Amino acid sequence: MTMSMKAPSTSQMQNVFKERIEVLNEETSNLIEEIAGYTGDRNMNECLKSLGNLERKLKDIYKIVDSLSNRIDELEQELNRLKDQVNYMKFFSGYRDWAKTFIQALIKN
Repeated sequence: MTMSMKAPSTSQMQNVFKERIEVLNEETSNLIEEIAGYTGDRNMNECLKSLGNLERKLKDIYKIVDSLSNRIDELEQELNRLKDQVNYMKFFSGYRDWAKTFIQALIKN
């Protein structure tokens, strides 16, 4: 990723994932209905074709779940980095207060 490209926000990614999951949910429901109909009609060729489509949709769902898992890992890393920065700032803010007190004591004497 180049410096000029900004990563999508978490809420943007969440909306994309949600939309994709909703579409896949509808598509898999339709495929299951088709399979049931083809099985009842004993149309095995169409049944097998629909099973193949269902398999592809399930693979798409697994990819989305994997992407979500990766995003969660990225967010955890970013959160840990931010916690480290906060701790670093807290650490040095204590020294800042000490240095300020020390300098004021020097100036008064």
